[in-house]
Amino acid sequence: MPAPGRRRRAVTAPRLGLVALACVAAGAAWVLAPGSPADTPAYALESHPDGSVTLTLNDIALGGRLQDGLAERLKRQGIHVSVDDLPAGYQCTHPRGETLPGPFARGEDGAGGWEITLRRGDSLAFESTAQLQPDGSRQRVVSFYGVRGEIAPCDPVRAPEPRPAETSGLR
Repeated sequence: MPAPGRRRRAVTAPRLGLVALACVAAGAAWVLAPGSPADTPAYALESHPDGSVTLTLNDIALGGRLQDGLAERLKRQGIHVSVDDLPAGYQCTHPRGETLPGPFARGEDGAGGWEITLRRGDSLAFESTAQLQPDGSRQRVVSFYGVRGEIAPCDPVRAPEPRPAETSGLR
């Protein structure tokens, strides 16, 4: 029992230690939660000594702040960025310049990201539209590609209608 006139301290070393431990545990849970920075990033940029930049896209459908952030980083490297959101059923007229060679394909097992190397003055294009599916539904489609030098403006044209899926004849 405390002495008369003496107040009990609310903050003690053991209590402070418990609070700190709880904060650390909560922070670790946040970092390891799905969708957190511990997951594969949507994209990665690797700068090379010759001034080129390799972009690896793990999520081709970047949107909002991610796409804006990537565009800013590429612009700082001297790379032009074109983002075209098209009406449903439209695409940009192609070619919009000399298309850069890949490797654009994912790994052989379908894992990993799409990769392209860009140099100062090159362009990266993102085109987003809704494509009408054979069943009448619409699916968001995003494409991206690189162009040597500055890219021509997007001239929207009607996209070809998707062909019905072929069947093998087996039932």
